[in-house]
Amino acid sequence: MPLFIEYENVIKEDLKKQKVKELLESIKKEISINPPDEKRINEIDQVSGAESKEKYDALIMIDLGIADDGSLRMYMKDAKQPLRFYPESETLWVTAYYKRLLAMIGMSFTRVGLIGKIAILITLKNNLQGFSDWFDYIFSFKKVLLNEQNYSQPTKELRRVLKDKLPIGIINALTMIIEIDTAYRWRFQDIISELKQENLEGFGVFKEIGRLLNILRQREKMGYISGKLNGIKWLVYALLLLSPKTRKLIRDILKELNLNELRFSVEDDYWINQNRADYKFKGLSLEERHKLNIEKYGSVY
Repeated sequence: MPLFIEYENVIKEDLKKQKVKELLESIKKEISINPPDEKRINEIDQVSGAESKEKYDALIMIDLGIADDGSLRMYMKDAKQPLRFYPESETLWVTAYYKRLLAMIGMSFTRVGLIGKIAILITLKNNLQGFSDWFDYIFSFKKVLLNEQNYSQPTKELRRVLKDKLPIGIINALTMIIEIDTAYRWRFQDIISELKQENLEGFGVFKEIGRLLNILRQREKMGYISGKLNGIKWLVYALLLLSPKTRKLIRDILKELNLNELRFSVEDDYWINQNRADYKFKGLSLEERHKLNIEKYGSVY
């Protein structure tokens, strides 16, 4: 089976490992991560905390492979661990729409009055299938969905739990964002690792979600993202309060997750410890995380 599937037109035959390698070689030509120019270096520098051009050599992909569990591994120049994803250019293009939609909903919820908030909730409730159909439409003409075995383990676990609980278009949109966008994916892994599933019974789900979102805001260092999180927090609270069905759905999803499958792997730890000054992963500053890599690998990068 090919690495990427054409939506609703999956090729059935099994491809041998060599054929998969040939496919990987062909899609590597469309790699979206390239050596950054000086302007991009300055932009990244504000986020990553890095100091020199040499430290961006690790952004150059030198190989792409498939792990034993079928998930992708992207090998970067001079890096001591691979990345557990592959940001294929078409996929980045499509998921950008979904990220903007999520951001728009969260920010809008904070900026409107009570009547506006109610209108947003009613729209979401009555048009969930419509949103899913729209996502399906976008996916239908872009060959961007991965086969189930090719997702990374955190995404596989999320898709397993969401299956049959949400429309497939919603599942595909959410999990593709988690799969290829490390800004979202690593934050999700970081905060979900703090989840205490025993606190979810009854109305305890309110308190537990609030606690997680507060931790997320405390660790977030980008002001505009904190604004989005505040909107999402009150949107989730409203959904939990006004819809017992939604409250049960969210509780069931959080209780069913196998948290061990979602935690940072050795590969993830290597990458979050060397950059991303915009977020305090595990509650640690970038300098503190640098020391962890130095202790384990002898250097930060």
